[in-house]
Amino acid sequence: MHGGIKAREDAILSLLKMKSTERKVQLNIRINEKLLNEIKYGAKIRGLRVNEYCESLLKSTSFDESSYRDNFENRISRLENYVDNHIEINASQNLSKKYCKDFGNLLSNYFISIAREKLLSREELWDELSTKKCLKHVPEEKVTLFQDILRGEHIYSPSELTDSITYGDGEYPFTLIALEKLNKEINLNLRRAFKKCFLN
Repeated sequence: MHGGIKAREDAILSLLKMKSTERKVQLNIRINEKLLNEIKYGAKIRGLRVNEYCESLLKSTSFDESSYRDNFENRISRLENYVDNHIEINASQNLSKKYCKDFGNLLSNYFISIAREKLLSREELWDELSTKKCLKHVPEEKVTLFQDILRGEHIYSPSELTDSITYGDGEYPFTLIALEKLNKEINLNLRRAFKKCFLN
């Protein structure tokens, strides 16, 4: 009997000792008057001080943030995905990565269709294209990049598209102009695809 009492006393002393070592900090918050009165009333009917009642309320509240964390991380992931896949800031333009890629694919497909119409291999058509005057002023490395895009071996990036406009006519990139001159026609589909690259 005495052993049981002693055990309870030891447990109480241990709890008191633990509580005495807990560092208390002050939290100042602003709440509306009605809520404050409800808290005071709740503390009173329970025989607690206001701070004790507030602490008990907080302790009974779940601080499991997993659902909120998942939601937050999903929002961040969507934002990062948008930035990574759609926007690249260039010197003077905001361009869509997705539409730049699509534009490059259309250039490649157009090049292939011209080769078929002319009954030429892609290599033969490239030899014809490389002699066009519109490519003479374009640096060799950019012409090589253009060739890679036409072969479908490179994805047209926003910065590369911006750069190719510099060597075009000021409105359209040299890659588009070169293919139009090769086929002696204005390709409205390609021009529309190019315009879609620009984000409003």
